[in-house]
Amino acid sequence: MYIIAVRFFIFLNMIKLSSPTSTPTVQLKYLSKRDVPTFFKLLKENKERLKYWLPWVKYTQKLTDVRNYVEEAQHRFTQGRAVFMGIWVENQLVGNINLQPIDLQHKKAGIGYWLDRAHTGQGIMYQAAQQIIQYGFQKLYLNRLEIACAAENERSRAVPQRLGFQQEGILRAFQIIDDAPVDVILYSLLYDEWKKQALTQNLTAEN
Repeated sequence: MYIIAVRFFIFLNMIKLSSPTSTPTVQLKYLSKRDVPTFFKLLKENKERLKYWLPWVKYTQKLTDVRNYVEEAQHRFTQGRAVFMGIWVENQLVGNINLQPIDLQHKKAGIGYWLDRAHTGQGIMYQAAQQIIQYGFQKLYLNRLEIACAAENERSRAVPQRLGFQQEGILRAFQIIDDAPVDVILYSLLYDEWKKQALTQNLTAEN
């Protein structure tokens, strides 16, 4: 759905999030074909760490795999089914964050993300998630955002917890990773909840 693309270009020009001066400035940008080599290199560098939590990573073995990933991301974006963004710090690609699947009928979407090991612990994912959340609520007019994390992945779980998501429950044996069942914790944030937070934190929240 092309209207999503138009809204995101406008959003990128409008968004202003206050953050401590010691925190790196984070930008979200579309992944394009010219980013494929960099994205592939970043995945290779983080493959051993990510492949357990993100099983698709271990099947990304060639440059063409990443090229296909980017092309599919662009296809889903134009259809209004997903938003895949690169996370950039000082013009360096350091990770990936997305909204998918986007369900405009029921006004909800899931959030997924990963970050380069060397850039963890700096508040980067927190900023990136703030931006994608603001976009989902203000520009797509969603009412509900979800984040699902493996119960054992404490670093990933810290993101929704810090952002004020509510833990809804544990999905028992929801995934099979390395032939073993893994519990997943589901977190959610509603628009009204986010709006209250945004007003408290001096973020822009539309009526």
